[in-house]
Amino acid sequence: MPATAGPVQAGTTAATPQAEPVRVTLITGDEVAVNAHGTALTPAPGRAGIPVMRQVLNGDQYVIPADALPLLRSGRLDQRLFGVTAPQRFGYTGRRDLPLLVQYPKSGASRGPAGARAAVGAKARVSRDLDRVGMLAVHARSDQAALWSSLTSGTTKARTLRAGVQRVYLDGKLRSSDDVSNPQVGAPTAWQQATCVSGCGMCRSAYGRAARPRTR
Repeated sequence: MPATAGPVQAGTTAATPQAEPVRVTLITGDEVAVNAHGTALTPAPGRAGIPVMRQVLNGDQYVIPADALPLLRSGRLDQRLFGVTAPQRFGYTGRRDLPLLVQYPKSGASRGPAGARAAVGAKARVSRDLDRVGMLAVHARSDQAALWSSLTSGTTKARTLRAGVQRVYLDGKLRSSDDVSNPQVGAPTAWQQATCVSGCGMCRSAYGRAARPRTR
């Protein structure tokens, strides 16, 4: 016999199915669940108790652990690494690899990619050395917390990037608005030197951010 729905009792309402939250993993390995009601943070192993700051800037949400804040303020980390809005636009949700650009010095005692490669170690896959702009294209696997510990050193209150790593950016995707704004900062010159990292079609955006790293 086909099943039939029973009547709703007086004084009650039928339950509305709740949409599954979208999950975004930060570079620290902390996971943020996002739904219509807000965000909920699940700390990575060993990171419980680290304070977290939540911000909304220009309509985009950010969840920033306190140990990353000094690096973020100094411009050595791309703020989008702590965004929960931009990764959804780019499709970087769930357990997908997180594509990064790890910048290394082009002069001085620690110049060259060796230090950055050592900092990345086996915690992520280096897909290409973009030597003309001094960056490694990196795909962070499922254990971002291990990569965070490998790229940085310090305490739960403040981290610093290891020797050989200058900055870390999210390797985002090109938006049409970049065609208007990027010529103002010399990005086309960098694009002319670019070759695609892995057939992904994102290098143009990546090199554009090299010239203008803090733009969303």
